[in-house]
Amino acid sequence: MNQQGWLRRVRAGVNPGARRYAPAAAIYVDVDATLLLGGCVNTTLVAWCRRQKAAGYSLVLWSSRGEAHARRAAKRAGAVDLFDAILSKPGYVVDDKQTRWMQYVTTVPVVPDADLPALQVDEA
Repeated sequence: MNQQGWLRRVRAGVNPGARRYAPAAAIYVDVDATLLLGGCVNTTLVAWCRRQKAAGYSLVLWSSRGEAHARRAAKRAGAVDLFDAILSKPGYVVDDKQTRWMQYVTTVPVVPDADLPALQVDEA
């Protein structure tokens, strides 16, 4: 499915991935090429994250470049208070599902200057 089709389904409230469990009310936000685009703060994403936080989601900022880098980015974006946790992306994941755990995660594409959809938590 292409990105536009995927985004259309997300906006319609249809989860495009096969899901056995309701999605967690947690959103993990990357730093480089996501919160920061070309060295600039992605203000559209920050505003979207604020709306999701107000809707009850927990937000985590993470970066493969480490926790210190993620903290600097949050400060630069004026969004330190927005995130429940700021950390490094994992180097290792220990899980009985191995990599199959990712089937329970929906990825929201970064669309600069576009209004990202509100997410919908499935009540289970």
